[in-house]
Amino acid sequence: MPWVFVTIILILATFVFIGKNMASDKTYGVYVDYSPGNISEFNARHSLLKNEKNEVITGFGGRNGAGGASLGEGVQNSSNGLTEIPSKMEVLWFSIAEDQFWQGEFELPKKELSDLIKKEKILDLFSSRQGKKIDKYSQIVVNVAPKGKVYVYASGQATKLIGTYQAKAVDYDYDQHVLDTYIRSNLHKSRQEYRKAFEKRLLEEPIDAEYHEDYFKPVRWQLEMKGTQPILAYVTKTLNGEYVHVLEKPAEQEIRSIPTNIAVDFLLPNGKPKRLDIYLRNPFEFFNKHFEYGTKFKIIVETPDEDHTLVYFQQGEKIVEFENIRVKELRR
Repeated sequence: MPWVFVTIILILATFVFIGKNMASDKTYGVYVDYSPGNISEFNARHSLLKNEKNEVITGFGGRNGAGGASLGEGVQNSSNGLTEIPSKMEVLWFSIAEDQFWQGEFELPKKELSDLIKKEKILDLFSSRQGKKIDKYSQIVVNVAPKGKVYVYASGQATKLIGTYQAKAVDYDYDQHVLDTYIRSNLHKSRQEYRKAFEKRLLEEPIDAEYHEDYFKPVRWQLEMKGTQPILAYVTKTLNGEYVHVLEKPAEQEIRSIPTNIAVDFLLPNGKPKRLDIYLRNPFEFFNKHFEYGTKFKIIVETPDEDHTLVYFQQGEKIVEFENIRVKELRR
């Protein structure tokens, strides 16, 4: 009968529509924070992810508790669920450290985000879940920094910078910001009282102590072991907030930001594997003193015996030992 045919067509169309939309959705949460020292809070009304039609996908405003831990990291400010991948972002925040509101609307690389947050699995070698396949990216992280800088990452077990943006300084009414952001705004302090409450922290955590815009200047480096020991795998944390896993062809992989930590697996001459965690103190100052941006360099690790580890940077013919390091052996 005709009505039966029409009903079947409608059911099929509904399944096709839902299937297409679910295929374009990914599971992720939005995490937020500020660069070390840049104490800030996100306006809840104007911190939003949007689609191409300018429709709101999710908000991510409000206070966060991460406290400027590190670029590329944050605390969850939206639910973690099957959500449409955004193509736009609106963000407004009050920089308590600068006593300034900043606002911006930016286009996001939707295809890149979608490709990253697609339940890509990696073999987890460098945590307590060693040997298990885990999700590589499950977060969109928004970090704000002095002078209106905004850094957006795909994060999770690994962290990748996907966009750097510039917001504008705006005059936004502080009382309206409170109404936008807090449920019980009648208990909130005035702007002056609020900033005074952070006075001690502002003195203890200078706004530029652990952040510099030049952390985002691109470099190119590869890791090398001196001697015959092959590198099995390594992970590195870098100044721009990335956390990179190099599990395939590690001797050929190029990294594009100055490292702060390198944990490397390699083989000893007797064939046994070993893992070293190498922390580089003040690598930004070291690199700027001795080397140039734009020219590829190597980081060379040497283990002359079980108790000593040496690290060198080499750019062309120039080789300088990085002496200010801390090294410890980790269990594999």
